[in-house]
Amino acid sequence: LDGSNVRQVVVPKDPACGYTYFTFTNDAVVAIEPPLGTWDIVLTQYTHQFYVPFLPYIVSGVLTDPRHTRVARIPSADFDQVVLGDTLYHPFQLWRNVIGYDWKDYDFDIGAYTVFPQQVYLVEDTDGRHFKLHFLDFYDSLGQVGCPRFAFEEL
Repeated sequence: LDGSNVRQVVVPKDPACGYTYFTFTNDAVVAIEPPLGTWDIVLTQYTHQFYVPFLPYIVSGVLTDPRHTRVARIPSADFDQVVLGDTLYHPFQLWRNVIGYDWKDYDFDIGAYTVFPQQVYLVEDTDGRHFKLHFLDFYDSLGQVGCPRFAFEEL
C-alpha cells in the first residue's frame, strides 16, 4: 500500500455508445455495447426506483435505446388483432423503461412468475418500422427462470 502499484487510466468518451465498459483485468476499455441507433431493446437486470415505499429494487426487464426507439403500451389487447392503425391511438415515448419489467408478476403464494400476454407493445425501431410485441413466458423449456420468451411481428 505504498502507492507503487497505482495505475491511472483515461477512459475516452465514445459518443456512438451509451455506456463505456472497463476491465481492471486488462486495464482497458471493453467494446461490448453496440453503437446507439443499431439496436432497439436490451433484456437485462437494472435498478427501478419505486416511490411508495421509496425503494430502489433490482428488476429483470426490457430497456430501449432512448434516442432512437419509441414504444407505446397497449394495456390489454389481443396480439393477433393489433394492426398498424393502432399506432395512431397509442402515444409513443422515447423513455427507455416503457416496456420495463411489469409485463410479468411474481406470485408469492405459488412461488412463480406469471406473464401478461395481453399487454402488447408497439415498437418503432431505428429505421421507422413498426412492430407489435408481447411476452409469452419468463421460463425456458427446462423451467429456468429469467429466460423471457416473446413474440413480435412487423406491422
